[in-house]
Amino acid sequence: MDMAEEKYGKLIDKDSDFIPLDSNPDLFTYEDNLTDEERKHNGKVFVYSIKLEESEWGEFCLIVTGKQIGRASCRERVSSPV
Repeated sequence: MDMAEEKYGKLIDKDSDFIPLDSNPDLFTYEDNLTDEERKHNGKVFVYSIKLEESEWGEFCLIVTGKQIGRASCRERVSSPV
C-alpha cells in the first residue's frame, strides 16, 4: 500500500459512521463521507496496490523456488500444465 500511496497519494479517510437500519436496529450500514472523486482516487490506490502485491509475490515465489526470472520462465509457467 505504501508504494501505491507514493505513486498516487495517500488514501483519503474521512469520518464515517455505522448507522442502524430502521428495519432492524441490531444491524448497521456503513456510510462514508467521501465524494465521488475521493472514492475514485482511493480506488486507483487500491487497484495499483493489488497489482504490486501480485507482482511482488510472484517474483518472491520465483526467487524462493529457485526458478530463473525472465521471459523464458514466464512462458514456461504459462505453457506448463499445472
